[in-house]
Order: sequence, then structure tokens, then C-alpha cells
Amino acid sequence: MTPERLLYTLISYPNISIDYLFIDEAHRMSEADGRAAFYFKVIDMLVDRPRTPNIILASPNIPNPEVYFEALPNNQIDKNNYFKTSFSPVSQMKYLLDNVEKEFIVFNEHSKNKNPFKKLDSLSLNDTTETIIEKIISRNDEKSNLIYCSGRDKAVSLAINHAAKLPYLENEVLNEVSKEIKEEIHADYYLADIIKKGVSYHVGYLPAHIRTRIETLYREKEIKTLFSTSTLMEGVNLPADNLIVISCRIGRKGNMNSVEFKNLLGRVGRIEYNLYGNVFIIRDKQMSKKTIEDLLKNDVQKQELALTSQLKDDAKEYIIQQFMKGCSELNQHEGQKVEEYDLMRKTGLILLKDIINDRDSVVRRQFNHLLNDRTISTIKQKFKRDDSNKPQPDDDINISLDQTDNLFTEISNGLKYPKLVEGRVQYKDLLDFLNKLRHLFKWDIYESDTLGNGNRLKYYAVILARWMNGYGLSLLLKDTIDYTAENNRIIYKNFEKIKYEGTQEHKNIVIGETLQIIDNIILFSIANYFLKFSTEYKKLITDNQPFDNDWYEYVEYGSTNSLTIFFQRNGLNRETADYIRNHQEYIDFRNNEHKLKKSLLNCSKQSVRDEINDIYYNVPELFVED
Repeated sequence: MTPERLLYTLISYPNISIDYLFIDEAHRMSEADGRAAFYFKVIDMLVDRPRTPNIILASPNIPNPEVYFEALPNNQIDKNNYFKTSFSPVSQMKYLLDNVEKEFIVFNEHSKNKNPFKKLDSLSLNDTTETIIEKIISRNDEKSNLIYCSGRDKAVSLAINHAAKLPYLENEVLNEVSKEIKEEIHADYYLADIIKKGVSYHVGYLPAHIRTRIETLYREKEIKTLFSTSTLMEGVNLPADNLIVISCRIGRKGNMNSVEFKNLLGRVGRIEYNLYGNVFIIRDKQMSKKTIEDLLKNDVQKQELALTSQLKDDAKEYIIQQFMKGCSELNQHEGQKVEEYDLMRKTGLILLKDIINDRDSVVRRQFNHLLNDRTISTIKQKFKRDDSNKPQPDDDINISLDQTDNLFTEISNGLKYPKLVEGRVQYKDLLDFLNKLRHLFKWDIYESDTLGNGNRLKYYAVILARWMNGYGLSLLLKDTIDYTAENNRIIYKNFEKIKYEGTQEHKNIVIGETLQIIDNIILFSIANYFLKFSTEYKKLITDNQPFDNDWYEYVEYGSTNSLTIFFQRNGLNRETADYIRNHQEYIDFRNNEHKLKKSLLNCSKQSVRDEINDIYYNVPELFVED
């Protein structure tokens, strides 16, 4: 699970025992964003427990993996207990197709000459990035191809343009998946068409079950060509024979660093599938040749924890100054990047609790040179709570004490989730409630680009109401497209505002935007705030007992229906749970229990069959004979 999900699991289940914690992609603890803070927090929470877990960290291409011992408590560190190697069991050929200088170059990392780059041929004057991609793929008919793109829009547009020149394969498996995508997303969704040609795109906002299906089809070589974003670098193990890189950037973040670049190249030539692979880097006018050459030639630099390398002393001093005033509100400085601010704020929230509880954590150790007895005593005094019922700094590093204080006051004064009307969430009630949360959680400060924007909040409420009321994804997307047309909403194409005109392209833009809102805003941001509300409500009102009409559950499970929620609690995804609710012939209601009939293993829908077989293997007690 993600470190964010692990944090909320540990908060929700304080007695859960974990004997082994495996942290893959450990180099993320060096990155300049708030995610790094979650790693430090969950490790500290786990080593505080009676059963301390064994912690195993793994990271590709890092020359000094031992640096991540600094994230562990001192008594956990064994300086000899690490292993590093530069050995690779696979071979890669790396080529630079310079479409600016029109040169086809091979990179020889074993060259003893000072210049490891050798020109092999010239490129055609008429070549474009797209024609070069087509030439590489056409000369390797049986090979699997991954094309890395810097952003979602580029990945989708290149996939569409590439597929337009290809015939339909009349492949039964691909046709079945296409049918499901049309049913579950939209008949005009580009992916439903291009997948029938053995082409797909892989972007973060795709529903998880569809993304997983695409990965499976790619491994099975039903899909031969996959256009992807940086989701490729997040542990996706795919058997690429050819990796085609058309940008060295990651979205709007900027150029890749050496760790990210080497990690990307590691997607091709996977020991489980093949012993060699090709990397083709296509350079256009937007890419610096020197940047590419440096990324190819230079070794990965030694890494430091983000607390050391990314969180500067001026930011640390600001945190301490605010705490000495008794203020837990940490604001973004002028010129401070969003990622840097996120790291600063979350680190500050960890530090405050550590100071109050006298914990010698990895975070606190990074501030020791700025702390003394006077500052520590002042901070403790400022945050001393005479009323034991008032909120204390807690483990949720998404929400600061000033927000929790406001929440405590409002719940004490009677704030609660609105009532359902005939089992449904009402849009007006939802929007009113979100506006109350906007005020008490200070979204105008902490979520200014999203939840703190009034117009966006209204639009999020439209999608959220439908999601909580259990709309199937296809109906939700259809209604959102209709809403966009009826309200003359402005949409964005390549970050530029355009008027919605109902074309297939514009429908796909709305679909992509909506899926992204569901993934990032509803299932992450709003779900976390609702979780906080429900947790504090239980503490203050229900003596920590579950209560009816818990809207956090409706967001988390995307339904107010108890049957859909029940099956998701048993491991099914939302789409499969909805399928079962709509096909109750597969449910056994005897003995006041909800069991699944084994005939569901052979239902007509492939994606449901795949998931049910997994659930049957892991939770056989959920099933009964027909």
C-alpha cells in the first residue's frame, strides 16, 4: 500500500501488529515533496509499538543505500546489514535519435574513449517524433513497446494517432475488454477503440481494475504498444523489449533527476521476461542534448534524506518560530514550490507532536541544532492543554492542530453530517456541508488550488454527490458530460482554456478530468477530511463507537447501499460489488447472512470473474454452493 494508506491504517487500527515492513522505492525518502514525510512518520509509529517490525528497504540504482538507515531509530541500525550492487542480469542497448541535429547515435557505456557517443546514421529531414516511433515499432513486430511521455495528454494523443494507422486485430480478448470499457466508462472513450488494435495508454487516473487489466494484457502480449506517463516508474513490472523515451521531464515538475531516469530505463529488459532490451531516446527542440547526455553518462549521485537535502534551515527556523508563538498554522512562502511547502508543513506537524511527547525521532534529530531547553519549554507551554478533552497534536500529518481545534468546536456545537433523503445524499446539503468544512479546515489556505476554490468546490460537489449515491462510473461520467454542456463549462486542453463543444475529443477531456477528480480529490483529499470528521465525531459524541450515516464510508465505498459496502469490505472493488448487487441471483441471503454463490465464478463478465477467483482463493468462507 502507499505510505499514506499505511498511515491511516495504523491510525484506524492502533493494535495491528506488523512483523515485517518492506519499503520499496526507498529513494522517495530523498524527494522534495510531502510524501517523504509519510515514510518517516509510519516508521516512527511502528517502532514505538511493543512488537517492533523488521524493516527492509530496497531502492534501485542508489550508490549509498545505507543513508536510509538514518530514517530508522538508532537501536534498529546495523551498519553492516546492507547490500549494494551495480550488477545487472540484463543488457540494454541505448540509442539517441536526435531529431534536431538529425543524427542516429548509439551510447556505449563501456567505451574507453572520452566520448561514449557514436553516430551510426542520419535521420530523414521529414522525420517527426511520431514517424520515428512508428519506424521503431514497425521493425520490431513481435516486440513489446513502452513509450514514455511527460504528461497524460501527450500519452493519450500519441496513442490515438499511432492507433489510427493500424488495423483492428479481431482479437476476442481485446474486443471483450473494449466492450467492458464502453460499458463501464463511456462509448466514446478513446481507449475502448484503440485497445482493439493492440494499443493502450497507461495513466494514473484510470480506474484501478482497468489499469490492472491493461498491465495483464501487456504482459500476455495481447497489447503490444503502451503509451505511459511517470506511472511507469512506480514499480510497474512490465516486460518491455523496447522503451521509447520522448521526454526527460515529469509533467510540470521539470527534468528528471538521475535516480528517476535510471529507474525509468529499468523498465526495459526485465529478468522475469527477457535478458536484453533497447532504449530509444527521441530528442526534439524541447529537449537539451546536454541534459540527455548527462543523464546517460553520469552515475547516480549519493542520496540524502529529504529532511537534510530538501528542508532548508530557513524553513526549519520558520517552523520553530511559529510553534514558539503557539501557532500551528504554517503558510507557504513566496517563491516556495508546492512540493517544498508540503514537505515543510507535514514535517512540522511531526515535529510538534515529537516535542510535546519528548520523542527522539528522525524528524526531531534534524531540528536538534535549532532547539534548546528554552525553545522546547516555550513550545510545550504554548501548546499545553488544560482541558484534557481538547484536541492534542495527533498522528494525522495531513491536518494541523489549528484545523482540529476548529473541528472540535464545531462538532461540540452540533455540527454533524446531513441526513440522507430516501437513502440518498442531496447536492444542496452536501455543498452546504463542504462549505462549512472549507471554513473550519481553512481550505482557502491549505487547499487553495482545489477545495479552497469556491467554483471548483461546487463542481466537486456535483461529482461527489453522484459518487456517494452509488452512480456507476459510466452513468456518473455521462451526467458529468451533460452537466458540462448544459452549464457551458470551460475545459482545459494542454493547460489552455477552451470552450466545450461536445466533440469526441472534448468528451474525452471531461472524462479524463472527472476520473482525475475522483482519484485525487474525492478518494484522497475529501475522503481524508471526512475520515478526520468521523474520527473526531466518534471521540466527542459516540464514545468511539461506529455511528449511522457515516459519510466517510459513503465516500470510501462510493455508495450509501449497505450491500455494496458489505462486499467492498470483503475485498471486492466498487464495480464488482455493484455488479453483484444488480445480479442478486448470485447472493445467498439465508441465515441473515450475505454469501456469494460459487456460480459467480462463471458469470458472463470477464473482469468480475477475474476478481472473484482471487477473492475465492483468499476468502473462501464468503462463498456457498448454489
